[in-house]
Amino acid sequence: MRLQEGHWAGDLSRAIPEGTLHIQEHMPIGGGRGRTSAYIADAASDQWKKLLEVHSGIEDVEIREQGEEIHLVLIITRDGGGFPRPLRMSGLLPKTPFQVSDGWVRWEFDGPSDRVKHLIDELQVERVPHRIRSIGTRGKRLLTERQRYIFDRVMESGYYEYPRRTNLTKLAERLDTSTSSLSETLMRIEKRVMQGFQEDIRRRS
Repeated sequence: MRLQEGHWAGDLSRAIPEGTLHIQEHMPIGGGRGRTSAYIADAASDQWKKLLEVHSGIEDVEIREQGEEIHLVLIITRDGGGFPRPLRMSGLLPKTPFQVSDGWVRWEFDGPSDRVKHLIDELQVERVPHRIRSIGTRGKRLLTERQRYIFDRVMESGYYEYPRRTNLTKLAERLDTSTSSLSETLMRIEKRVMQGFQEDIRRRS
């Protein structure tokens, strides 16, 4: 998700795009303000220091250098950062740590599918630039242990490569099973994989 202009992390990372800002912890401290601990990697320390000292969204900052990293504890003003409105409306909380680079924050969420959908809808309504990397579900295993074992052996053998590096008969011999039994198992695996990832395939195609 692209952070808006005026957001301290978005502005700083856009000003020095070769650096990466790692947000480790964040918490509200009252009055709309927040406390954040972070560190910066891959950027010249003097550049970051100057920007941290003058940004209007930062009320106070402690800077500590550790090797090539700059560690920070910041007090963020009411309008200086925080989560975008679509995220607050969804009720989802990003996992920490997360990274900000060149104005883009990469967040991961754990939550009910209806809240995830609500977040996506709100982002689209408010036209917030964003990219969805993947959406997954937890719960029942996609494959049984036997199916997973066969799946790994089949992928290692190059059966699904083009051109194929092996055939069904050789695979069956390697797995000590009949070709008909292996063919049936592969059909079950393919069905589960296609059903499990159909939405992701549609989004990325």
